[in-house]
Amino acid sequence: MNPAQKFDKAVTISKGLVVTDISKLRVVSEPLKTRHGVKAVVEKIKEAMKHTWVDGVGLTAIQIGIPKRIAYLKFDDGQEVTLINPVITKFSGDLLLEKEGCLSIPDAWTPVVRNSEITVIVDGLNGKERVFTNFKARAIQHEIDLMDGILNIDKKAKLIKKRHTNTTPGEDRSNRYKKRRDKAKAQKKSRKKNRKK
Repeated sequence: MNPAQKFDKAVTISKGLVVTDISKLRVVSEPLKTRHGVKAVVEKIKEAMKHTWVDGVGLTAIQIGIPKRIAYLKFDDGQEVTLINPVITKFSGDLLLEKEGCLSIPDAWTPVVRNSEITVIVDGLNGKERVFTNFKARAIQHEIDLMDGILNIDKKAKLIKKRHTNTTPGEDRSNRYKKRRDKAKAQKKSRKKNRKK
């Protein structure tokens, strides 16, 4: 069975229900090599969002049992964002502490520190980059964490630990994304170089 067939099988098996098993959510999602199946996954995510414990703005593929780096968000202003192999290339703005929930963890509202502005490669297959601020930045950071197997309840624990070690909240995030950010930048340069030829 080739990778595309395995992916199709995973999409077919997924019932489009939100996964609440924390051990399954801790699986690190795999990057996509092509757009094959993305539309079907996004449709399943949209359907799952209709049946969650509280109205939310987004879900990742791992939350419906598909361990791929895909997420879909729909904000109150109507803006829709599909993330495919997303990479945060820059954290900026203020560090803000706010309570965060997760559609896979009912009633777990935890205080989480996040940057108020981020620059993100929203589509890692074409290098498209965008800037998000405030709540949108928070939501996208949350979804990317889920792709990395990191839950909002983990962030709370890190926050408490940091208070006792006198380190700056959020400083470990830059290191965690550095390798992926550098790889994405190199791929973007390579694509630009190939287009010029």
